[in-house]
Amino acid sequence: MRAALAIGFATLLGCADEPLEFVCESDKQCEQSDEGLCVRQWCSYPDEGCDSGYRYTADADPDVAETCVPQADLPPA
Repeated sequence: MRAALAIGFATLLGCADEPLEFVCESDKQCEQSDEGLCVRQWCSYPDEGCDSGYRYTADADPDVAETCVPQADLPPA
């Protein structure tokens, strides 16, 4: 029993370094700002440094985290 607990605990510790990805389904889930948008299932927020005006959050998919949202991915104005 103790061995099983030790293995389970070690497994949990091994996962601690993995980034947590937050997936959204609507703009309402992007509560950091009234202007938050759910784009391609990840939250993005206004950023004047991006051509589109939005940047994905750090907890988005690692492939897009903290990058500018492509203009083509934004909903029509």
